Amino acid sequence: MGLPQHSGRKGKAHPRRGTGRKIALVILVLAIAATVVVAVVQTQISGDATDRVARLQQQFHDAANGVPVPENIYGGTMVVKRSPDSSISVTASGIPAKVCTSVGFALSKEGVVVVNGVLSPRLSAARLSEMCNANDEANRDNNTLMWTPRPAG
Repeated sequence: MGLPQHSGRKGKAHPRRGTGRKIALVILVLAIAATVVVAVVQTQISGDATDRVARLQQQFHDAANGVPVPENIYGGTMVVKRSPDSSISVTASGIPAKVCTSVGFALSKEGVVVVNGVLSPRLSAARLSEMCNANDEANRDNNTLMWTPRPAG
């Protein structure tokens, strides 16, 4: 029988158990919190963009229904023309490219859409995006969107 052998370590015989787990837990909680913050901010930003698209689309409908809309939400003009055959066209200027694509696609389901003076025979989201981004860099967010709603009936 002898004395227990010394391990050569000074101080406590066993390191603190669970320290690594506590650090990992703190890192995990911080990562989850950061993810939640980013998700909330992105939702607010995309929600605002969606609201603006919906508001512009509503402005097109209001103008077509005779409600005066002298300026769209982007500061451009809203012009309504009525032809002798009673068809109506609403033209908005100063529309950003992304909004042009979204609003143009939504309105195309309810009538004819012309982007920057170009009428596409087969309009798709991809073609609309191409048309709305055709301007040079300086004018990318200055699109003109014209909509002629289908007659009711």
